[in-house]
Amino acid sequence: MAFIFGTKFGLTIDGLFEAFGALFGDPKEFQRVLSSVAKEPYACLLYLDKYETLKECYRKYKAPDMTNLKVKLKF
Repeated sequence: MAFIFGTKFGLTIDGLFEAFGALFGDPKEFQRVLSSVAKEPYACLLYLDKYETLKECYRKYKAPDMTNLKVKLKF
């Protein structure tokens, strides 16, 4: 499983395609889908390696908005 976030760097996209995008067959199609999904805030492409087809392996994932989350750290 991998959460794949959008990027504009060509070498990064190439590496992501090599590692997770083989089912797309074409790096440009992988980049198009990734860019489309990542336009929305807190959204990314979720890759599930336990499946075999393109439709099963890739899903859009959107994390909840945590803008107002309060975190207290104690050391």
